[in-house]
Amino acid sequence: MFNFAAYSALFLLGSGIAWFCWSGNPLSVIRKIDSGIFVLCSLISGVFLLTAKSAHPRTNQERFWVLFNTGMIVPIILGVLSNVLR
Repeated sequence: MFNFAAYSALFLLGSGIAWFCWSGNPLSVIRKIDSGIFVLCSLISGVFLLTAKSAHPRTNQERFWVLFNTGMIVPIILGVLSNVLR
């Protein structure tokens, strides 16, 4: 449960920082999408946190890996797509 709470807080903090830092960038559309990824991961983590107490530990471990893979794979895919579209 601690991992879900920490990830939720870190992703929310990261989205705020990303939105503030990248708002003046000419490629701000891509950067705002990156900020949206932070929000998406934070929401997923929050949902998993709310249901973590009633779930089996193995289920929580699988949920953590879903969260981790979402946070790692989606930005890579968007990075590749942004390079292709340039």
